[in-house]
Amino acid sequence: MKKLTRKDGADSKNITKIALITLLILVVPFVATLLSDEVNWNIFDFIIAGALLMSAGLAYEVLVRSMKGKLRKVFAFILLALLVIVWVELAVGIFDTPLSGA
Repeated sequence: MKKLTRKDGADSKNITKIALITLLILVVPFVATLLSDEVNWNIFDFIIAGALLMSAGLAYEVLVRSMKGKLRKVFAFILLALLVIVWVELAVGIFDTPLSGA
């Protein structure tokens, strides 16, 4: 089994990058919430979206380290598709689950 940690501090740098990208993505709805009445996010929405984005980013990081080649791309696409499906379900409820935002 491969060791997933590195001694040069790359792990903490990658986690920091993922956190910064998550924050940059969340700036868009934050500004929209301030400027428009049509976007109405509360703190719970930001926490859920941040957790969803961070977990997807960390899952991708593990995926990149553990797989090679085309298989990595396939699983990265599946991860992205899952992220979008969960995001849309939480936002508007396309599957009519109890988690839907509609």
